[in-house]
Amino acid sequence: PNGLKSFPWTPEYKAAMEAARQRRQKRDVMVSKERMEAGQLWELSSVYVMPQYRGYGIGSNIVERLLEQHEEMGRERGDVHALTLRKTVPWYDKMGFGVVESQEDIPQQLVGEMALGKVITRLLGEELVCIRAGRDR
Repeated sequence: PNGLKSFPWTPEYKAAMEAARQRRQKRDVMVSKERMEAGQLWELSSVYVMPQYRGYGIGSNIVERLLEQHEEMGRERGDVHALTLRKTVPWYDKMGFGVVESQEDIPQQLVGEMALGKVITRLLGEELVCIRAGRDR
């Protein structure tokens, strides 16, 4: 609506807002459906604790709380993946993460990132691995 019809109390404005609300609702349904069909990826990004604060359980508590919230939302811990350096696996292992050994078990959404990351980490003398939460502790 333009001019005087653009005031919030006019029928034209109310009709335009209702049409916008319906478009947003339709879009949300479509996006939700697309996500369900594609499979949702839950990726834990980098966890870094400054060296002077390590050993106090800060990083572990952050990850554990994140996994608890993930479960509280009705999701499985096994849905959570991360890409990390091989040397950090023992730290994640204490929280129930395990290395995804088979290339076929790496989530499709991470395959490209994993391939590029492997090249870069190899150049740095490291090894990138995919890990998954949910292994029995």
